Amino acid sequence: MNYLEALNYLYTDRNFSKIRPGLKRVKELLKYFGNPHESCYIAHITGTNGKGSTSNFLYNLLRKIPNLKIGLYTSPHLTTFRERIVFDGRRIDKDYVRDFVKNVLPIVKKLDEKGPEYMSTFFELTTVMAFKYFKDMKADFVVLEVGLGGRFDATNVIENPVVSIITSVDLDHTKILGNNIERIAYEKAGIIKRGSKVVIGETKSNALKIIEEEAMEKGSEIYIYNRDFKYDNPVLTLSNNHFDYTGIKRKLTDLRLTMNGEHQFLNCSVALAAFELIEKDLNLTISEKEIREALESTNWPGRFEVMEFKGKKIILDGAHNPSGFEKLRESLNRYFPNKPKVAIVGILDDKDYKKMIETVKDTFAEIILTKPLSNRTSNIKEIFKYLSSIKKQVTYIESPINALKNAIDNLDYSKILIVTGSLYLVGYLRNYLEKLIQGV
Repeated sequence: MNYLEALNYLYTDRNFSKIRPGLKRVKELLKYFGNPHESCYIAHITGTNGKGSTSNFLYNLLRKIPNLKIGLYTSPHLTTFRERIVFDGRRIDKDYVRDFVKNVLPIVKKLDEKGPEYMSTFFELTTVMAFKYFKDMKADFVVLEVGLGGRFDATNVIENPVVSIITSVDLDHTKILGNNIERIAYEKAGIIKRGSKVVIGETKSNALKIIEEEAMEKGSEIYIYNRDFKYDNPVLTLSNNHFDYTGIKRKLTDLRLTMNGEHQFLNCSVALAAFELIEKDLNLTISEKEIREALESTNWPGRFEVMEFKGKKIILDGAHNPSGFEKLRESLNRYFPNKPKVAIVGILDDKDYKKMIETVKDTFAEIILTKPLSNRTSNIKEIFKYLSSIKKQVTYIESPINALKNAIDNLDYSKILIVTGSLYLVGYLRNYLEKLIQGV
């Protein structure tokens, strides 16, 4: 078995798109590897939006601590599977992925024989791989991002996180998590452990109430945005954004982020609050200069990322739900208030496409609908029909690459192009665009 064969096994035999909430299968697998998830300190992060950016801010802050080995687990990836599992700045080796799959095959086969409820999914196997990898690399601390929800997510096998983080609560994955804010908040609050510390970026009262009730029942300390920490004085200039942070113990003025969008000030503040708690609990510290360097160097591809090809500006943003589209609209209006905008949009079946489109229909002068490379795109014609009914300047080009070529060829230099609606679409076209820019 080689690396590509190992990936093929994970994606096809273990059904990449299959979501089966529950912890039984992961716990069974982890036992075979000596419970590697118990080998290091962990910060556990969930949220409808912002958890990936928050994870990266926190990861880069922790990497500034001397002699501390740091792992990062995130999902989904944009261009390569190896992005999901990172240790001390390096992606997991292909050989490790191959060897893990080879070694896990007989274990999975035994579990499969016990019945359908024991059949591990892609994400469950990937999560076990990450835990084992971090243990083998002798990681001291891991920043662990939830895949979906929280309560029954595969990552929620951990029992004693140093800090749990809930970035935001909005409607997404409603068929699995519930169709109202309160139910989704309940699922995300499921990562809170007894006697733990919890940092919350969410401000909606109905979601906060549910999270606070869970924390109270577990005897956990909670630190809430706008009560225990906050940001002020936002100044937004493309790739050069500034704000002040007032934290639990620390105050920092004129922090600079290269990541774009005012929502990144909130994500960064949540990460800083969590970092303050980690510093205190583990008796660690870094200088203000190192904090500034860590935050300034943080980037997260495909999140309001700016690229240029032949002098034409292209924004790649993985917004994939209504609240994500609201933040995209706000950022576009902030950074490019007077520029006409053309969008390539691809939306998966399980998304509230009507709300998403309503949010941005007046922001984009023209929309090119395309089909992301996913088996969750069966209702693309339905989306096109709806889009055409509310907007005149709409076209459908099934192939994402043809959609991108068409958009670039016809893009006036006074306009900007946005690729959005799905991280699968953004990742695929980002990879293609990089090759175009490099002349490959």
